[in-house]
Amino acid sequence: MIYTPMVNRALRLAYRAHAGQLDRGGVPYIFHPYHLAEQMDREEHDPVENYKDEIIQETLKYIEIQYRTARLGKIAEDYHLALPSLSKLIKEGTGSTFQELLMKRRFEKAAVLLLETNLPVEEIALNVGYENQSYFHRQFKMRYGVTPRRYRLIHRRKMRQQGKI
Repeated sequence: MIYTPMVNRALRLAYRAHAGQLDRGGVPYIFHPYHLAEQMDREEHDPVENYKDEIIQETLKYIEIQYRTARLGKIAEDYHLALPSLSKLIKEGTGSTFQELLMKRRFEKAAVLLLETNLPVEEIALNVGYENQSYFHRQFKMRYGVTPRRYRLIHRRKMRQQGKI
């Protein structure tokens, strides 16, 4: 019996490895049974990689849900890992540090709140996990090129012009 998450993961890894590569008939290599079977075989025999991927996926889920209060130490405690080891694992697995992933999620959420609510910017900053208002403003401007207030004005104006508001 085939374990579905393993097949999904094998497909994702095979796609990454063979993205854009086609056979003579124009069929992507990832759909060739040989390549899929090869990837699944690697999955079954590499529990360390499976465990690392599980930690990375759980970290991403944790950030997605708990972005307000997320801490690297919590994940390290849950998986009984040293902070430097976990940090390295996340960086290698995602290309970003835990802090970068967390900030990205927080600012994505802040941008959505700016457009979909009338909450004051200060309240939005608190809602996404920033108590230091000036830090939030500086970081927001660095990421988006405008202040949070200006971001709201510009994007709402665009949405009105497009008839979305």
